[in-house]
Amino acid sequence: AAQGRSRVFHHISTLGIFARNESAGTRSVSEETPIEQERHRQSSGYAASKWVAESMVLKAKKQGLPCNVYRLGLLFADSKQGRFDEQQHVYRLLQSCLSSGYGIENFHYESDPVPVDYAVRAIVALATRQEAEGNIFHITSLAQEEAGLFERCNQILNAPLKLLPHYDWICEMKRLHRAGRTLPIVPLIE
Repeated sequence: AAQGRSRVFHHISTLGIFARNESAGTRSVSEETPIEQERHRQSSGYAASKWVAESMVLKAKKQGLPCNVYRLGLLFADSKQGRFDEQQHVYRLLQSCLSSGYGIENFHYESDPVPVDYAVRAIVALATRQEAEGNIFHITSLAQEEAGLFERCNQILNAPLKLLPHYDWICEMKRLHRAGRTLPIVPLIE
């Protein structure tokens, strides 16, 4: 990208590059928030690797390479057909809840998910704007639902889920697994 005709380098990152600190409470970040001081736990290898990659891109940007960075929030199924990547945590959680009949009481994500096709359209629209060269964009939902995810599911399901506190739900998933039920969330619980 740096040789010959100037080209814009587009990098897909994640809002997960901002390390979580549960003791600090709610944290606001913007496109201008620096990432240099972020520190990730050893157990957060994915977020740490994305932080390293983005740091390299931002270093290239400082050296003159035109770069755009797109930091994605939580992505959800596409808005048309509900297709999911079956290896993702969100998919595994929903499938396990729907097939077991148990949901997690008052379960919330840090931010509401964005349908993957919305995120892709936003990236393409931003990437094709001439004045968008050399920027950082956060692609996430600003909505904050009051009701938990599975309370919302119960509003639309014909057979509502039995809602359990998080710890009790984990115990129930483990009990069902020991009883021979195949649930996609089990490897992530372990």
